[in-house]
Amino acid sequence: MARRFVAALVAALIFATVLGGCVKTEKPKDTVTAGQIGVLKDEDSGDVFFDITIDGFNALGFDFGDSVNVSFDNGRELKDIPYYSGYYVPVGETLVLGSPGYPHVAVSINYGAATWEEFGMKDDTKVTVTLNEKGKYKATEEFCALDYSDDRASFKSDEMFANFREMKGGNIAAAKFYRSASPCDNRRGRASITNALTEAAGIKFALNLSDNETKYTAHTEAEGFDSVYYDNLYKNGGVLLLGLNANYRSDDFVRTVSGALLEMTSHGGPCLIHCVEGKDRTGFVCALMLALSGASSEEIVDDYMITYYNYFGITKESAPDMYNAILRDVYSFFYCMCGVDKDADIGALDLKQGAKNYLKRGGLTDEEIKTIEDYLVKADEAECRIEAVYIGVKDYGAPETNKDNKNDFSYRFMIGGEEQILKIDNGTKDADGNSDYPIQNALKEGYTYYITVEDGKVVSVSEQKEDVVFTPLINGTPGLKTLGNFLKTALEPVGTTLYVYGGGWDWQDEGASVQARSIGVSPDWVRFFNANDENYTFKEKNGDPELADPTTSYYAYGGYNEYYYAGLDCSGYLGWVIYNTMETESLKEGYVGGSTGFAKRLYGKGWGIWTQDIAFPNGKNGYEMKPGDIMSINGHVWTSLGTCSDGSVVLVHSSPSKSRTGQPGAGVMISAIGTSTDCEAYVLADKYMAKYYPEWYERYPIYLCSPEVYFTFTGENAGRFSWDVSDSGILKDPDGVQKMTPEEVLKFLFDEK
Repeated sequence: MARRFVAALVAALIFATVLGGCVKTEKPKDTVTAGQIGVLKDEDSGDVFFDITIDGFNALGFDFGDSVNVSFDNGRELKDIPYYSGYYVPVGETLVLGSPGYPHVAVSINYGAATWEEFGMKDDTKVTVTLNEKGKYKATEEFCALDYSDDRASFKSDEMFANFREMKGGNIAAAKFYRSASPCDNRRGRASITNALTEAAGIKFALNLSDNETKYTAHTEAEGFDSVYYDNLYKNGGVLLLGLNANYRSDDFVRTVSGALLEMTSHGGPCLIHCVEGKDRTGFVCALMLALSGASSEEIVDDYMITYYNYFGITKESAPDMYNAILRDVYSFFYCMCGVDKDADIGALDLKQGAKNYLKRGGLTDEEIKTIEDYLVKADEAECRIEAVYIGVKDYGAPETNKDNKNDFSYRFMIGGEEQILKIDNGTKDADGNSDYPIQNALKEGYTYYITVEDGKVVSVSEQKEDVVFTPLINGTPGLKTLGNFLKTALEPVGTTLYVYGGGWDWQDEGASVQARSIGVSPDWVRFFNANDENYTFKEKNGDPELADPTTSYYAYGGYNEYYYAGLDCSGYLGWVIYNTMETESLKEGYVGGSTGFAKRLYGKGWGIWTQDIAFPNGKNGYEMKPGDIMSINGHVWTSLGTCSDGSVVLVHSSPSKSRTGQPGAGVMISAIGTSTDCEAYVLADKYMAKYYPEWYERYPIYLCSPEVYFTFTGENAGRFSWDVSDSGILKDPDGVQKMTPEEVLKFLFDEK
């Protein structure tokens, strides 16, 4: 079972106080029963499944929050137990469970023994479930019933979505232990992103608390499995499969976890602890590790509650009653470790000694426990992990620091207040001898990392994430393949993403960056925008080549993209838009490519039509740009929002137009193609940028693009692409966007009535 939750005793007490007995329950007028049905064994948890689906059970007249009686034909009876959608009973108490996403109704003991063995089940056992009292536990069900989204777009970051984080507290070693949802079990759609975060953190060993070999094999054989890094870790002996249920009080759990922690000490870090959601089994094991590392009860609680913030947005301030109810789960961990009765004074408990006693129950000696403790609180001697601020390539901008010798670059780090020069591992080489530069593609100037250094060379990095709060004004839906959603997605970075030449490309300038292969607006773009003002310039001051200074410029003079992460150029922007329209998960193959041939490449995918028969429309000549059309010219690519009646065109693109102080920088914005500021497209662009993006508008006026430039090209690759929105097309157009005027398109996108 996946969703252990809270001690319902607390919830019931809260509701008893708040509602004062106002919840009406009633005895059923007619008998509601499931009749005599068979039982099945849940191989994951060892619990009893009733041979009936949740929907089928509810259709008989049962509802979550009812009181039921359960009678097995072996003589075992359960009277007046709650039927819940989650584990909303105190630790050790029994419930009938209809957990969303599971195939059958079950009977389970919260953090208790597996009920198949506990209740003496056999394959031919029959069970009768009868309604005892309608709605008796409805208040608790309504209070506790929580579920969370499996849509990445609903979360601020990949880390929140994957519940991925470093363990912190007490004396536990920095950047050595992490916890997360499963990188291999994709039932909640998180495996791919968790796998990517596992790789980025340089995980060398993982405790998989939930899977055995059979279940793990099933994950790898499932359609769409792409957790390559984690699978390679497993194949090389870096994953220990424990196959545990959530009963951390059982002898089997105690023995298995104790042995696993001892086994972990023979592997180098960093290490990952996970189950399916990274919540219950992981929560207890991490609490045990933190307690042994000398963490306080407050630190352990804080670590545990991050999960409930990540998944449900629950904090002590936002939902104090719910927070306090969940807190009982962590206190139950402490009571179990310390071997005391529930409701003991938490402040009086010696959690470190309790953790040691728990491991002794698991059969470990004092010496073995000391080995684990030393491993938890000491950094790996073989891997020196250091906190460092990355400050750039040594001799950046110098003529000799260019793409032809990038394999031999040196890099600057601020460590302990002093600058140090280090080499970086260039990663894996392909058949042609080209490196993939994974560390360079993770480093960003001014950001703080834990770096692993071996023999003077950085071999892994782990970013210390900072929360950047940003909610786009317009939100697309990842993977929703409609023309309207494509244009909504195109507006997400508008007004907050600056133009960086090479932005959206990878460091080596060959394909899409991590940011351009991520769902949602990158916090790196927002951070860079916030750090600059109208005096930002993407290349040289005032656009004057005489003032060029490669040693301070954001421009990729050396042919590699040191500032790939900070903003977007035209093709990086469009590649990101297409990725977020076509994909639902981060870090798959990207869509960034050269701007001149961009439109033609989309045609090559079979996604629409492409032509070089194009001219600036005048409203009558038949060359009108439809909403969503993509135009490639030599060195630039842009997306049409439609042609106005006077022939001017509204567009969205990333371009380094000049600021109000004359500095070329700009970025992702709505612009106009026309012959004067009186044209309809300019008036519309000015209206919407001024109204909805005032901070941007203060920096940048509307860019009036020249028709001669934006409709002129040479060669065989440039041209116009139009989406096929027919029934057989990649994008559909249920909103009729392709036939709208620019004014109608903008009203649609900004949801104006």
